[in-house]
Amino acid sequence: MSSVYEELREAAELAAAPRRSPSRPLIRVDLSTSSIAAEADRLWEALEPLAAERDVELMRVGTLGLSWLEPVVEVERPDGVGGGAVVYGPVRPEDAAEFLAAALGDNPAEDAARWLIGARTPTPGIPSLTDHPFWGPQERRLMRVMGLI
Repeated sequence: MSSVYEELREAAELAAAPRRSPSRPLIRVDLSTSSIAAEADRLWEALEPLAAERDVELMRVGTLGLSWLEPVVEVERPDGVGGGAVVYGPVRPEDAAEFLAAALGDNPAEDAARWLIGARTPTPGIPSLTDHPFWGPQERRLMRVMGLI
């Protein structure tokens, strides 16, 4: 491999490290066309000051394909609860404060169950996304190497 490639790869790995292992909670809000139609932009505006108060990072992302459950939100916690990211929806703007407290609480499987869709990896008390009726039967061919956002 060329040294230019190695330098670029090393820089990319360093830049991606905080996303792979966040040091503070990370909330991804789906801000695609269908989610904006379901008021995800208003949810973002409601979450911004709440996230700042709690030292939570907000990130805009594209859709997971769960359009009927918009606005969809993923919460990734540094304490490992959820084994990666836990997906919730629909999370309404007027519920932002209650949702944030529940999703970041001691027992999100119970406290945030109202919005719970599933987790990226199996976690006690939180179903896997692959067990969801939308995700489970899918056989990914064209996009089999594509991960969740």
